[in-house]
Amino acid sequence: MPSVDTLSAIRFGTGLPPRGPINGGAEALLDELTGPDRAAAAFPQDDFATRLQAMRGFMEARAARRDGGEAAADAFRLVRRQMGEDVARQLAITVARGAGAHLGFRER
Repeated sequence: MPSVDTLSAIRFGTGLPPRGPINGGAEALLDELTGPDRAAAAFPQDDFATRLQAMRGFMEARAARRDGGEAAADAFRLVRRQMGEDVARQLAITVARGAGAHLGFRER
């Protein structure tokens, strides 16, 4: 049967860390929350205000496309492509944070 430390890493984190087992179980995971967020420093993500502004720009371009001509449609396609690239970048950062975290409790 797996140890409490192993079960804690699997249940509450992103799995067992590649650099070896954890010690301390659930207490070690909770202690990780009070320390510095190393994953955020290594893999910075956009804040909510930036993401909201991008979404508003997308919605405005979509509304302009309905009322405008071909130029508005081209502008919307550009904004949509940029939004798709941004979503893919944010997803890659999220996966990298989970994979690179030692314990992964904060990332989960």
